[in-house]
Amino acid sequence: FNALRGLTRHACDIDTLVWPFPSRKNASDGSAEGGCRYRRPVVCAAAVAILAALAISAGFLAHSLKGSKAEPSEQAVEERAPEDEASTTAMPSVDFTGRHTGDPPVMAGCDGSGCTTTGSAETAALTTSTPMAVAEGCYGFTSRMAENPLQAYHGSPDKDAHGTATCDFCTNGTLSCSAVLKKGRSELIAFHLHIAEGSSGSAAEGPPIIAFCGKNRRGSIEVGMAYTRECEGWGADGIARIEGAPGVLVPASNDGTSVSERVADIVRRPEMYYLNLHSFASWQHFAPTPVGICRGPLERRRS
Repeated sequence: FNALRGLTRHACDIDTLVWPFPSRKNASDGSAEGGCRYRRPVVCAAAVAILAALAISAGFLAHSLKGSKAEPSEQAVEERAPEDEASTTAMPSVDFTGRHTGDPPVMAGCDGSGCTTTGSAETAALTTSTPMAVAEGCYGFTSRMAENPLQAYHGSPDKDAHGTATCDFCTNGTLSCSAVLKKGRSELIAFHLHIAEGSSGSAAEGPPIIAFCGKNRRGSIEVGMAYTRECEGWGADGIARIEGAPGVLVPASNDGTSVSERVADIVRRPEMYYLNLHSFASWQHFAPTPVGICRGPLERRRS
């Protein structure tokens, strides 16, 4: 701009620039002043035009440089495409309930006469991965039981119930569990081993797989068969001792699965199974779903 201003000063004195078009009288006398006054505006107009052109050009150049940085090249997009496609393929399919496609369905409900657990072979399906070989014999397990957040409710008389259990499961069909439980108050009506649907036996629920003891009266938790014995209740010392309760496979949850196959699956993944103790108060609150008062996942017992 300074260079252009100097150019106009050289042509004539820009400091005295006035309206460029002189009267006909002055222009006709041919004086130098008249010619200079006529040339000034032409030079100034040219300077303004050049500056405007330079500003417009600079704007287009800046916009072009910004666009080239923001938009990736076609080649870069094509090079990333295989990776994006692979990531999409690896994503698991999830249905509207939030459960992964292929997960076992939720345990069916109970009828009006009580709670008949109507699990299915698919619900209690064995692991679908390549099974680890399990030798014939007996296997010991333990469980530390306490109220699970899934079992909590306001006013529960059994909220402090807790204890430990030990079980022996044999591939020849011999199943038994013992438990020592404390600080419960409501009548005990059932003791089961469940299989968890989802993450693990400490954070998910599922149908009973093995029944150990329970009430056979109408309105209690039914499993489609008679319990072999009742569960021992709370003693005068506030402790319930269940000793050597024999286990029986629940037919509806083990359809097509033998005792040896079930035991082998428990040995392979004990964390997916949990022991569950049920009381009358809990059943009255959660019916028709048997939730229980205290539970714990199985752990292999070290010999």
